[in-house]
Amino acid sequence: MMRTPVFERMASKALDHLNAGMSPAAAWERASNEVKCGPETRIKVCPRSAFISLAEHGHIRGYTAGEPNKPLSKNASYCLTGALLLQKDPTLIGKRSLLWQEIHQQTAC
Repeated sequence: MMRTPVFERMASKALDHLNAGMSPAAAWERASNEVKCGPETRIKVCPRSAFISLAEHGHIRGYTAGEPNKPLSKNASYCLTGALLLQKDPTLIGKRSLLWQEIHQQTAC
């Protein structure tokens, strides 16, 4: 039997908390404490940043985005760019290296 990846479980729980009225950051924090995992996994920045940024910028269905709390991190920028690219071109789904190539082209300074 295949087990659900830890960050998928965290995101699912965080969505529940978000829908219950918590802020994106508080929802992720609580979810990360509820999912059984090691402390190094619990504090990973990339998944947390992705979840909070997607929520704060209106990419989570059912959640009304507010004002983002702070400027975007590089991880958040990659995540939001990827979300927009996938909305614009769903054929990129499952084409991880091509998607990353497009993300890097769009976010290059």
